[in-house]
Amino acid sequence: MDANELAFMTVSELAPLIESKQVSPVDLVEAQLGRIEALDDVLRAYIHVDAEGARSLAQAAATEIAAGGYKGPLHGVTVAHKDIIDVKGMPTTAASKILPNNIAAEDATVAGHFRAASAICLGKLNLIEFASGSMGLFGFARNPWNLAANPGGSSSGSGTAVAAGLVTVATGSDTGGSVRSPSGFCGIAGLRVTFGRVSRAGVIPLSWSQDSVGPMARSVEDLALMLNTMAGSDRHDSTTATAVTVPDFSDGIDRGLSGLRLGVPDSFFMADLDPEVERAIDAAIKQLEALGAEVKPVSIPSAEFAPAASWVIAYSESYVHHREWFFKHSRDYTPAFLHKISAAALTTAEERIVSQQIRQVVTREIIEALEGVDAIIAPTSRVLASAGSRSLPAASLRWS
Repeated sequence: MDANELAFMTVSELAPLIESKQVSPVDLVEAQLGRIEALDDVLRAYIHVDAEGARSLAQAAATEIAAGGYKGPLHGVTVAHKDIIDVKGMPTTAASKILPNNIAAEDATVAGHFRAASAICLGKLNLIEFASGSMGLFGFARNPWNLAANPGGSSSGSGTAVAAGLVTVATGSDTGGSVRSPSGFCGIAGLRVTFGRVSRAGVIPLSWSQDSVGPMARSVEDLALMLNTMAGSDRHDSTTATAVTVPDFSDGIDRGLSGLRLGVPDSFFMADLDPEVERAIDAAIKQLEALGAEVKPVSIPSAEFAPAASWVIAYSESYVHHREWFFKHSRDYTPAFLHKISAAALTTAEERIVSQQIRQVVTREIIEALEGVDAIIAPTSRVLASAGSRSLPAASLRWS
């Protein structure tokens, strides 16, 4: 099999081939390490590549599978983690000068779940500093479809790596769109999981009450397979749901859309869209209807106030986490992140309380809207990936 073809295969495509020994994890790892070596000087998806460790794990996986010890769909498949997620023995930098020598002593819970499933970690992925600053330290990740375009943030390296065939699946984190934005801009699938569904233990926080860790992949089916491994309660994270049974998220994925009720917001989410985005969302809605879904309008009138409230909540919580570093090492932050937590340090108790009240109101409105539908449709972004992008030096990319 051609190495580039192998590098772009999904988990659902690879798993039966690996189980039947038609594809070796060794070949998969070499294919993607080859692409990293050839392309990542331009794409800047990775902060740290563990080529030696990945090769060792690939050989171990091949040996286990040959001996009849196949463990499941992630066995021998590659994964890379956003660099706020601890992986034992690897640096966790958060793309910041604040953490220059921070080597993880243990896996984050989510990284440990992938290790237990015998997935092969290729390394740590680029991001904007602490999931909210800039990418000045290790260079700006690029959108592989258009090198002058924004790959989305903050899980920029995750979106770039999956889209460019530099890894099979990746993890990201999402506070205000940081899985969804790079997934949308890079043309892959991503999921912001329900709060409490996936442990955040061993993950550097931005906002303890809004952060989530989610899967990023080249298909929705792969997201389900990843979430089967990622989800569950964790004694190291008190916010994980303890009374909820983890289902098989891939169950019924081929059931179709007949009878599914979908809501389209009548304001805010659909306002001020770039014309291309508007055409794309209209075409998607028509396609969903053609596949059997029922589409109806829903109202979330207070949604327009949610971004401002979310900002106050997220960054006041982030300031609390960074307070000691803020006073001792403020000059080591990128200006983009320093400005945010500096502003957060000046927020008042009244602003925090009002923001919490707005969150409660918006949450109630969304719950009420969902009483009549199964899901709500909205574009990931109002603008195109190229709109508002930071100016980048000219570069060229050779795909093969």
